[in-house]
Amino acid sequence: MRKIWNSVAVAGLAMTMIACGPKDEVTTNNGADESLMMVTPEAMLANQSMDATLWFHTSAEADYMFRQCYDVATLKVNQVMNSRRVDGRPAVILDLDETVLDNSPYQLSLLMANETFSEGSWAEWINQANAEPLPGALAFTIMCRDRGIDVFYVSNRSIDFTQPTLRNLELHGFPNADMDHVLLKEDDSDKTDRRERVASMGQVILYCGDNLRDYREDFGERSVDFGKDHVEEMEGDLLTEFVIFPNPMYGEWSRIYIDNKPETELNKKDQLVERLLSQIQSRNAQRQPQGRR
Repeated sequence: MRKIWNSVAVAGLAMTMIACGPKDEVTTNNGADESLMMVTPEAMLANQSMDATLWFHTSAEADYMFRQCYDVATLKVNQVMNSRRVDGRPAVILDLDETVLDNSPYQLSLLMANETFSEGSWAEWINQANAEPLPGALAFTIMCRDRGIDVFYVSNRSIDFTQPTLRNLELHGFPNADMDHVLLKEDDSDKTDRRERVASMGQVILYCGDNLRDYREDFGERSVDFGKDHVEEMEGDLLTEFVIFPNPMYGEWSRIYIDNKPETELNKKDQLVERLLSQIQSRNAQRQPQGRR
């Protein structure tokens, strides 16, 4: 199914490279854009994230969804606090990236450069400490502080980025922007130990994140129906204890095809699309009534 990314992606990428790429790479011959000859798999992957990144950064729908999610989070917190069913000091646990802080400018910079994520460019972005708060995040955390609720930020940013992360949070006035409440990744991306550390100090009344693994590590296993089986199993707890935020740019859901080699990743995506379409066509065929004789 190479035709998916060889025809559709290249056609779309042509305009991107003309608009965003270095001007000395774009030449024409009888009106033809020779930059198409230089399209790489990495550039194609970068281009595939354009709609998701623009939606996240510009759309009124994304803006409202974050406000709505934090409003739901506020309702849940108030419901627990007003019920007086808190055993110990109450706490909330929030993820940072694409939950509290907006990294879509970093994603936009990758689009401009026709590049995909790298540890180097990510480190450069974090060290600038320029991420803006997502809508509703600051007001929610301040509300929690004012109600006597400890706010913890549990993130898989490397612990090496502790200082720029604290600076970024302090810049915008987020409460508890300190090393006791900002728990970054040391060795393992599994957040279970860090969540349990917070729980040992009181009662976690709400979890917030853009990834289901921000609630429970079970969601790292998605071999059955992309992890939807776990959603069904834990639906009751999820609806009570977890608020999820939109992030179409990246996440656990994409690990099914993520690969260090861009061309391999593109092929995995093609194969997944082909398999899904085959399943849909097979299902629809089974639903067709038998023809009359």
